[in-house]
Amino acid sequence: MTITVKLDDAKANLAGLLTIVERGEEVVIARDGKPVARLVGITDARIERRKLIETILAERSARKPATADEIDSWKREGRQ
Repeated sequence: MTITVKLDDAKANLAGLLTIVERGEEVVIARDGKPVARLVGITDARIERRKLIETILAERSARKPATADEIDSWKREGRQ
């Protein structure tokens, strides 16, 4: 779920917004009604890589194994 907050509210409630982000939600900060920034949590890169590899293997289980180049390409595309 994405929550949008005004810049002034974000300044006043940063600690609370970080708590929301830590729960896995996304916060968009808007200035004059226009989105200007996004707060998202930081995850352990090893966990993300493992999820990516599991996804690739699931998609390709009936085909030839994924190559390192394919994995890197999918990672750049943001596929998870």
